[in-house]
Amino acid sequence: MHAGKRYTIHEVRTEGQDKPLPRLCTGIRKSKEQKTYREKGLMVSWGVDSLGQTHGMGVYVPQSYFSNYLETEQNHVALLKSRNRKTVRFVFAAAWEKELGRPWPRPQVHAAGSQRRRRTHAA
Repeated sequence: MHAGKRYTIHEVRTEGQDKPLPRLCTGIRKSKEQKTYREKGLMVSWGVDSLGQTHGMGVYVPQSYFSNYLETEQNHVALLKSRNRKTVRFVFAAAWEKELGRPWPRPQVHAAGSQRRRRTHAA
């Protein structure tokens, strides 16, 4: 975890267990009020939470560790390949609309209707 970053990289050690880990998984919570997108190794969810704030969460699993998806009543789950591995890696990210008391920056819309990225550093 690094200050100012919205993601964390997780490395799970699977060696040294009495028995090989048959399955390892990670995921994000399901909600009717949220939209979900998933693609091989990537799951993201965004929408309004129970406190009325917009937020998003995501999990990215590199292809070499990704096995399959599983959906439960309450969760979107990514199954990880853990057999015969010393470690398994994945990334978790989250962001809330009112982090640090201020809303997310909105894209600038110009007269022609095109959007330009804001500069975050001096040219």
